[in-house]
Amino acid sequence: MREARAFYVASELWDADEPPKPSSTEVSQYSEMTDSAIRDRIEEQMAFANQRSDQQNLERLDGWSARLSQVSSESSIDRMAGALQRVLGTQPRVEQAKGLSSPAAFDVDTAQFHDIRRETTPAGSWRYVCILIDAQGYLFEVEMNAEDGRRLYETMQRIKHSPLLERVYRQIAMPLLDQMIHSARETAGRPSSPPTP
Repeated sequence: MREARAFYVASELWDADEPPKPSSTEVSQYSEMTDSAIRDRIEEQMAFANQRSDQQNLERLDGWSARLSQVSSESSIDRMAGALQRVLGTQPRVEQAKGLSSPAAFDVDTAQFHDIRRETTPAGSWRYVCILIDAQGYLFEVEMNAEDGRRLYETMQRIKHSPLLERVYRQIAMPLLDQMIHSARETAGRPSSPPTP
């Protein structure tokens, strides 16, 4: 569930009661912070997200989504993403998916969660299919277990319900996760492995 945790971290880089505003104040806040200061805040928020239950994280996400729609805009989120890119050196992800890829062509090293599909099995239970996207925009589908699939599905339903929330995920959370994965691999000093949704 790294993707879900990264999204909660991205959403709480701002004060929990004040999502990004259209003014330049929130943007300059991060433009003036050092790389290490932002990383410390990311680690702090990741720890908080890990301590909360799935339900608590979803409830916070619902509240943050409502406030986001009241005080933010696409342009303010774009400016915030740009500020974080300049300070942290994160790279934007592709805007549009290119379609399904073969296993051989799909780049697992840059794969991230893109969407999730829920289907009914012949037995009447739910089947969850995670759709991954690599840095080039190619997609690959992986079936998830019921528990992780349900949690990720509930999170994604909330994200897709709010265009601004989805923008935060695509433009801020995904680049942050790219960098978190890259840093972890450098620290561990071991070769990369396929991502776990």
